[in-house]
Amino acid sequence: MTKLIPLSRISKVDSVQKRKNIWGDKRNPKLLERCSREWDNNRSQREMRSRCKQYTYGDQWGDMVTYKGKQMTEKEYIKAQGNTPLVNNLIRGLVNKVVGVYGKNETEPVCTARDRREQKAGEMMTIALQCNWQINKMQELLTVGFEDFLNGAAIFMRETFEYRNDMMDSWTDMCNPNYMFFDSPMRDPRHWDLSMIGEIHDITLNELTSKFAKSPQDYEALVELYAEKENSQNGYINIYKKHDSSRLTFYTPVDNSLCRVFEVWTKEAKARYRCHDQLEGKLYKIELDEIENINLENKRRIEEGLKMGMPENEIPIIKTTYFIDSYWYYQFLTPNADILDEGETPYEHKSHPYSMKIYPFIDGEAHSFVCDVIDQQRYINRMITLNDFILRTGAKGVSFIDQEMIPDGWTPEEFSEQYTSIDGVIFYKAKPGITPPTQVYSNAKNLGISEIIQLQMQMMDDVSSVHSALQGKQPYSGTSAALYAQQTANSTTSLVNIFSRFTSFTEDVSIKKAKTIQQFYNEKRIINISGKNYEGVKLYDPEVTRDIQYDLSIKESASAPNYRMLANDQLMEFWEKGAITIEMLLENGDFKFADQLLQSLAVYKQEMQDTQQIPLIDPNIAGQVSDPANTENLDIAKSKLMK
Repeated sequence: MTKLIPLSRISKVDSVQKRKNIWGDKRNPKLLERCSREWDNNRSQREMRSRCKQYTYGDQWGDMVTYKGKQMTEKEYIKAQGNTPLVNNLIRGLVNKVVGVYGKNETEPVCTARDRREQKAGEMMTIALQCNWQINKMQELLTVGFEDFLNGAAIFMRETFEYRNDMMDSWTDMCNPNYMFFDSPMRDPRHWDLSMIGEIHDITLNELTSKFAKSPQDYEALVELYAEKENSQNGYINIYKKHDSSRLTFYTPVDNSLCRVFEVWTKEAKARYRCHDQLEGKLYKIELDEIENINLENKRRIEEGLKMGMPENEIPIIKTTYFIDSYWYYQFLTPNADILDEGETPYEHKSHPYSMKIYPFIDGEAHSFVCDVIDQQRYINRMITLNDFILRTGAKGVSFIDQEMIPDGWTPEEFSEQYTSIDGVIFYKAKPGITPPTQVYSNAKNLGISEIIQLQMQMMDDVSSVHSALQGKQPYSGTSAALYAQQTANSTTSLVNIFSRFTSFTEDVSIKKAKTIQQFYNEKRIINISGKNYEGVKLYDPEVTRDIQYDLSIKESASAPNYRMLANDQLMEFWEKGAITIEMLLENGDFKFADQLLQSLAVYKQEMQDTQQIPLIDPNIAGQVSDPANTENLDIAKSKLMK
């Protein structure tokens, strides 16, 4: 016997509506509590990133220690002992080398239409994407993001379409990981099992009202919600530490003049119908209350088909399937859990606007590149501080003088001044049994400090896998060029995993950027890429690219020096063999003089064409032909030639 389910239960499979039934339409304290809990769960990752940043940028004695029951930094502890905390920052150079390897290989996104017949649209989409890539200065943004990725093992970027810098376009912003939160149960290294992600925004009251106020009543309500912010002054303690993870709290901004807003994206569930229109070949979703419209349309098609004599099973109708839809839903919350704005994702990619990558993300954990070499850096700092202490505490020419030796009438200070002065002369009467002044120098014992430091530096290279060849150090005498090149290639092998993860992140950013452009570029626009040979300026037509599926890949940029050199060499080889013309060579190659030479060739060709159109006739003969008196003679000559 089939169990009957009430229609009210079937139609109310809606997680958003359930929440509204409990808390109302204007508040969501349960979600804010969940966000706070997830933000606290990521505390260890924020602390790791903060510590790695300190070691990378020079603050390497900032770890906390307990001395006589008092908490203090290692730097304060060393100073309390009368020593000087010295730092020999090798991590910074290490990070610069790895970032340099990444920055040297400039990349850019390329779109390829899955249907090869639509490759022209793929080229148009590539140009639009690369044009926006330049507007956002993505290469600079990604390089800075990669350096932060080495420190914090996590990177987040946000893609939006809005009016900025006097243009309406797709914009990419790098998010501060200290202000991000997401669901901690996530385990997939691709982050496909993400169900909640959000960001903390600290903005001014003017920015808040300009974004969320849609009427005078909204403006008054926002001012009332953030009443204490309207007249507050800049009241944070230290402006240079406002992003320090140790100072951050979830509900209160460090700067008390700013308004805190929580942007939260969650995966929700809702009962819907999936529709397949057999006539138009479209797949789409509808709400439950829209099924009656589908039924009416199917009824109309069946009646029309039967009138035409079509069998009923041959009539194309709209087939519907009941399913529980999983979709992304956004909410903007205040610290009091008031909802400023909410709705289903407005993006056609049906996801949230964030791209994220956490490394290596095994069991949901992040471990940074810098974290692995901190212990070696600490030991090096200890050794140079110890060596400095030994040198400072050793005897350096201490003089021993018998008081009986001081001449009569002289004070010890006068004798010391004369004794240590340049070309000083002291006259005294030697007394029997009194030893002359002596100076003592202590030779510091060889404790092997230099060898230990050298060992730790070697261990740092081994742990980080950034060896001397990758760092650009001078090779040993007798090292061949081939061997040195092989050593450089081997050094980058151990970094492939980091580079591949970041390339995957770059692809995610590019895919969301391409889909945002595909959705919001509603009008034709001129797209021009500086330095590209895409026939100069092109026109982007949204009607051509809107419904096309693309495969996006990250390839080496055509502006990279090694790419340009290789491309120019191949084109020169084609030209020398006669496979291409000089115009093709200049248009597709990257030569500094290409544009000027192409213009010169165009002018030269035009002059040659004009010259060929002028008949080459002797001026004397032309004068005779033009003379009316010779017209009869010319006709006679023509008749003779015809015979």
